[in-house]
Amino acid sequence: MFTTSSNGVRALLASATLGLALLAPAANAHAGPVKDTMKEFKTDFGAVMQSKTIGDFNTALAQLQAATAKGKEVQYGKNPAAWKQGMTELDASLVKVKAVADKGDLTAAKAAMKDVGAVRDKFHKMLGE
Repeated sequence: MFTTSSNGVRALLASATLGLALLAPAANAHAGPVKDTMKEFKTDFGAVMQSKTIGDFNTALAQLQAATAKGKEVQYGKNPAAWKQGMTELDASLVKVKAVADKGDLTAAKAAMKDVGAVRDKFHKMLGE
């Protein structure tokens, strides 16, 4: 039968906890900036889709485009090539949406945002997010 003193168990748990604590930052080094970027995308995407006027739409779209530009600078540790590709495709989709919005048709501009949603969904699956 295996027996361990309570001091031995505490020492083992302390070592295991310390080991996990040291590994966690390395495993999640990208989590902060990526998570912040994703939250910004979600907020801005929602603002675009909830716009009541083409002016509001364009303002929110500009914010989403700015978030995408910042997103290109984020270092994504899991799959940086896919992240970069996703940001490039997202940016290209937003340029197309802007061209539609510039014509002044809010309904058509919102419909064009479906392509942006498709890009988002594609890369969420690819990146496992």
